[in-house]
Amino acid sequence: MKNKITLILILLIYCTLAVYSQDKRPKIKDYLNKEIIIKDHWAGQSITLIKENNKYLIIRKIFGSGVPVAASFKYEVKFNSEYQIAFPKENIQDPNKPGDYKGEVFLLCSEDSGLSLYLNGLLVFIMIK
Repeated sequence: MKNKITLILILLIYCTLAVYSQDKRPKIKDYLNKEIIIKDHWAGQSITLIKENNKYLIIRKIFGSGVPVAASFKYEVKFNSEYQIAFPKENIQDPNKPGDYKGEVFLLCSEDSGLSLYLNGLLVFIMIK
């Protein structure tokens, strides 16, 4: 009888630990259709995760001085996990003319401290609009 009670208590403890140990971070898809502003030394830029024809894409806007948007690019998104995506190198609108951005690889990560954006491995300052 004592062995059964002990076994039941152990199972309850494991079940409780499993429920409370789940990852509480927001998933990347929670940021769908939210514009993320990238502060750079120019007029700035933004990225927005969208879903189009059952594919996830990033819309990247380059802001201009005197014009609201100087250029816009679309990138296919590769999900590394529910918390991390990458969108590399060439825009899918015209892969032969990727602009001045060929070779850049972005990584968007949902972390305990919020959302982080890495450009070629370097952390970039962002704000969610």
